[in-house]
Amino acid sequence: MNTSAWDAFCGGPLWNSSQLLDNWWPEFTPCFINTIFVWVPCGYVWLVLPYFLYDVNNKFSTNNLYLAKNDLKEHSRQTLDTNVANGGKLSTLESPPKGAMTVFCLWKIVLTSLLAALSLVRLLFDLKDDQPTADVLASGLYTATYVLVAIKLWYERVKGRNPMFISFYFYSMNIILGIVPLYTWIITEDYQHYPGKFTIIVLSFATNVLTFSLTFVPDSEWATKKGYRKIGPRPCPEAVATYPSQMLYLWMLKLMMSGFRREITADDLWDLNPRDQGPRLNMRFEKVWTAEINRVDRINKVRTTSFQAQRQEHGFSQNTHETTERVQNGLQHNTLVRGKDTYLTPAVYYGGSDETTSLLVSKGYQQHTAQTKSASLIRALTSLFWKDTVIILVQKIFADALLYSNPMILGVLIERLQFPDERKIWQSYVLSLGLVVTGIAKTLLFAHAMYRSALLGLHVKTVLVSAIYKKSLTISSSAKKDSTVGEIVNLMSVDCQRLEDIITGIFFMYSAPVQFIFAIVILYVTIGPAVITGLVLLIITVPFNMWIGKQQKLIQDSLLQRKDQRIKIVNEILNGMKVLKLYAWEDEFKRKVEAVRSTEIKQLYKIAFLNFCAGLGWGMAPFLVGFVTFATYVLMDSSNVLDPQKAFVSLALFNLIRVPLNYISTMIMNSVQISVSVKRINLFLVKKDLNLRNTKMDPHLEHAVSIQNGTFTWDRDEPPVLKNINENIPVGKLTAIVGQVGSGKSSLIAAILGEMEKLAGQVTIKGKVAYVSQQAWIQNATVRDNILFGKKYKKQRYNQVIQICELQRDLEILEAGDLTEIGEKGINLSGGQKQRVNLARAVYSDSDIYLFDDPLSAVDAHVGKAIFKNVVGNSGVLAKKTRILVTHGIHWLPQVDQILVMTNGCISERGSYEQLISHNGPFAQFLQMHLTGGDHSSDHREDLIEEEEEADEELQEVKNAIKAKIDQLTSDAGNTSGEETHSVTRQEVRHRRRNN
Repeated sequence: MNTSAWDAFCGGPLWNSSQLLDNWWPEFTPCFINTIFVWVPCGYVWLVLPYFLYDVNNKFSTNNLYLAKNDLKEHSRQTLDTNVANGGKLSTLESPPKGAMTVFCLWKIVLTSLLAALSLVRLLFDLKDDQPTADVLASGLYTATYVLVAIKLWYERVKGRNPMFISFYFYSMNIILGIVPLYTWIITEDYQHYPGKFTIIVLSFATNVLTFSLTFVPDSEWATKKGYRKIGPRPCPEAVATYPSQMLYLWMLKLMMSGFRREITADDLWDLNPRDQGPRLNMRFEKVWTAEINRVDRINKVRTTSFQAQRQEHGFSQNTHETTERVQNGLQHNTLVRGKDTYLTPAVYYGGSDETTSLLVSKGYQQHTAQTKSASLIRALTSLFWKDTVIILVQKIFADALLYSNPMILGVLIERLQFPDERKIWQSYVLSLGLVVTGIAKTLLFAHAMYRSALLGLHVKTVLVSAIYKKSLTISSSAKKDSTVGEIVNLMSVDCQRLEDIITGIFFMYSAPVQFIFAIVILYVTIGPAVITGLVLLIITVPFNMWIGKQQKLIQDSLLQRKDQRIKIVNEILNGMKVLKLYAWEDEFKRKVEAVRSTEIKQLYKIAFLNFCAGLGWGMAPFLVGFVTFATYVLMDSSNVLDPQKAFVSLALFNLIRVPLNYISTMIMNSVQISVSVKRINLFLVKKDLNLRNTKMDPHLEHAVSIQNGTFTWDRDEPPVLKNINENIPVGKLTAIVGQVGSGKSSLIAAILGEMEKLAGQVTIKGKVAYVSQQAWIQNATVRDNILFGKKYKKQRYNQVIQICELQRDLEILEAGDLTEIGEKGINLSGGQKQRVNLARAVYSDSDIYLFDDPLSAVDAHVGKAIFKNVVGNSGVLAKKTRILVTHGIHWLPQVDQILVMTNGCISERGSYEQLISHNGPFAQFLQMHLTGGDHSSDHREDLIEEEEEADEELQEVKNAIKAKIDQLTSDAGNTSGEETHSVTRQEVRHRRRNN
């Protein structure tokens, strides 16, 4: 608007500099008061309204305190530690019913409605007195805005949300800007002419102050008992704190006072804020990561289709049958590589002729691969945390602006003090107050940006550690060959921690160049072109730091490889400690670890030296820049004099430059480290997973497990391990799987579980599956937690499981019983005890199908007999369940319903014990080999003989009966030879015992 338009709209000018700056008090024009001072707070509310509507209806918002329990059903795979710590529930609040109101929230709504009514009355006064359009519009805008704020407060309470920042800043601006019309009416004595309007102004100001004070009171502390129900003993106070409390960290005061009076204990700590809980974060990350994978899959599909079309266009294609046949015949072909879809080259199809190769090269197909993309971890994290990133950046930008406004305000204040004017003394007070206010605001913004950065780093680490851990459980067997345990541990403990540390300060690092530019611009305005000499000096040091960053990247890659190697060796030592002690290999392995560690330390020395060089260069830079700049300014022109204003401002700016200069060097180093860590984590997360369609669930299946034409392998680049598997496991029966070592017994169990690559066929399962591995898996928790495994504790069933799994005697020995910590950091159990805990976990799960991979081999003979009778066998607690037992204990076989005999990855024979032992087939040959010890090494053979001698009479009778039956099926010569071999072996063992 031009001046005449403003005069018509306001009844006077919008701005009058002389009236404001040349007066003994800060007098704003009535037009400015009724437009800018009204439009700013009201416009702020209407502008943030869309964000409010989005945030209040977003159940995953960080402002959502009341995440319903149903929202986490799809993410029920949370860690046992969370379940145990919180009693299986998250530490949050349930959603209150609609209309649940609090006393102070009701007061805020009433007072805001009163403000709307006062604005409406003022509107009527303006219309009656025929005031300018600006005055009428201001009253009407205030009325509509107050009504909107009242509705917002009510809607937040209906949705069970913590009050947002909108009301706090709205009332704050009303109070600050409301001071101007208040003192203007008093100084100009307009209250004598318009007492009614002045009364409304005073009442509105007082009501704004009262409503503003209520924003400090948390609604949850005054909630009705019907409205809320706490879950968890000590909900985090930050989750229910008001915005002012969060801004000033008032929610921490109670804990700080407790720490002042006495020592803080674990009981004083709160439950984790719902915003920071792993299940909630992981659910959001899985959503964006799945979307990123699907996006990349669509792109790769388009590229692959286009690539194949180009090949067909140039005649480089053959039918699938011919291609498959030639590959199976052993012709040379390209293999699958990470990040690419590889296809057979035309040289394979046409015999590899030179003509074909030349044609291929001439057509531009030298790579023979369709270039594909991999899912981007950076893209997924950005999609997940973009809002937090924007908030941090905005806070940091405002903090930097306030930081550099201080020297400018200081310069103006010094100028005012050099030439004092009694009429303008109020300006000096305002400038002094501005220094204090900007300092406080800068500190608050900086603290919150730092706090949010730390939270962001924590959230990133949480989702990445969980993703890596989950990936390690679902990664395919072929991909496991490239990922050692040491590498996975390093990804979680080193790379994720590095990301957290760097993200905590990354916004301060990357804002350093902006701060530096701000300082240079202000210095240029202050002391002119002399600042260019200092800038040139800084630019000279940049290539030096770039070279240091490049060297650090190379050394960092090598350092991480050495760490992976060291952790791998240490894990092997810990896992094989008994063997290492038995053969006295401590010194040899110590030398191996020290050799790798010495190489690692050398890399650390190199990195430390490079850090020293970078820090030395950048640490000296501010002093050199200041010296060169001042010297240039003074020598450039004899009229250039460093007066107090220029000196103070320049020195303040040079001191401020030191921080961004230090951050620039850190930014270069950390950028290198974060790129390496992100790349390593990204490569691991995009590795191939097990195909979830390897097995199919069918509740209406006739059999418990059905395998049709199954061919399985551990790696698609290797020959199949299981071939032509066709088997139907009956429901409620005990099926044993036997065979020689390496025949594929455990692989068949893995195929049923879906752990193997399925090349052909179909695996269908009916019901829930429980798996007992050959090597017991124990979690670092109590015995009870290991058995319950997240399920609800039922005392009667739990005690029954303890009894039938022969754990009662072991628990009596332990001081804390079943509450004793076991695992890596707890009491170490024997192999048999671990296996019984492993078995008890499966039994307590109450599944439909049980897969036992030779669990009885780790327990004593009499214990194994009791477990088979009470658990596994047809007279045990699982008698009505489907059981599949891999075993080398031939004495159990007469008691099973069906036997599968594995030979070279195939089921060579099946049937009941009586059917299989009635003829000299693969089963009989297996028994003969087992009884003569031909299927075992000499050491294992001695163990079998010892077990035979320690076994009770009943088991020995079963073995003797089996041996007698085998004797009838084999020739006398072969049988005699076998007996002599067995007898000699037994005598050798007894002779060795006597000598020992």
